Amino acid sequence: MGWPAMTERKGVWFGFQLAAEEVERRLGLTWGAAQKTLIEACKNGKIETRSNYSGQGPDVFDVDFYQWLNAKQSPPPSGKQLRILKLLADMHSNGVPAPALCPRKILKDDLIKRDPPLSPLDEDTLKKAIDKHNAMVRPTHPKRS
Repeated sequence: MGWPAMTERKGVWFGFQLAAEEVERRLGLTWGAAQKTLIEACKNGKIETRSNYSGQGPDVFDVDFYQWLNAKQSPPPSGKQLRILKLLADMHSNGVPAPALCPRKILKDDLIKRDPPLSPLDEDTLKKAIDKHNAMVRPTHPKRS
């Protein structure tokens, strides 16, 4: 197996087998279920594909593939976390600053003032919401060599 080919959209193409192995590993699926799940995502247009001559399945574009796979791994927020995310978007549109600049106790109190049914609000729920919010407004990109 050689290096993945580069594309014009600043990404790489993975062979179907390599992508299916990653689906199998990260989602904990059987080999057949991983292939089926990946094929369905390709057919539904969630992942850009291109034909190849291996007979194993289409090549998949890494950017689309990882966005799709990451979304499959983390369920959408609900309940308190969803409400916290909406409040954080209003309060900190560029991301929640570090605890030294935005003490979590004060932030927690502000959130409960704005939405009293959030009480009691545990620190783990707040941290998860902050991490998710910051990831949405300040996405991290892997370094490319």
